[in-house]
Amino acid sequence: MSMTQEERKIVIGLRLHNAEEALVDAASLLDRGSLRGSANRLYYAVFHALSAMALAEGKVFGKHQGIISFFHADCVRTGRFEKKFGRVVQKAFEDRTEADYEDDVTFDDEELRTRSRDVRELIDLVKQFLIPKP
Repeated sequence: MSMTQEERKIVIGLRLHNAEEALVDAASLLDRGSLRGSANRLYYAVFHALSAMALAEGKVFGKHQGIISFFHADCVRTGRFEKKFGRVVQKAFEDRTEADYEDDVTFDDEELRTRSRDVRELIDLVKQFLIPKP
């Protein structure tokens, strides 16, 4: 994907916006008791944030596993992000996969609320890396 620096900044901003929107959607679904839907939206909040981070570093991936691998290798193993965030990303991906593809899966409301707080923290950290402070 070839784009100018300005185009890249715009797309990064859109992806961060999409991450925020997915997180809001996840909270709304959780409050309504739609745990499967909330698990899906929590993962996509993570996905959009990590996709913004990858693009900022000039990397584009065609598969979800590529973005997850990028995060583990370039962000967690290098120490830029705590190991706990590697687990947050992996669990969000696993939950989304179960929510979307398993017929009989149940989620724990409190676990999803905890994950939502962790995803909020992850998005905030990604923003710290991507948005320069004045």
